[in-house]
Amino acid sequence: MGWHYKKYSSSKELALLEENVKKNKVGLWLDNNPIQPAEWRNK
Repeated sequence: MGWHYKKYSSSKELALLEENVKKNKVGLWLDNNPIQPAEWRNK
């Protein structure tokens, strides 16, 4: 479970993994509207 911050990482491997888990609705991507951790902490 994780969020790939493209701003800080140019890893194509992580980007591909994130795309796959989003598509398959795994982990935090089960939620229809996942909230980025930084946004969640600011609530």
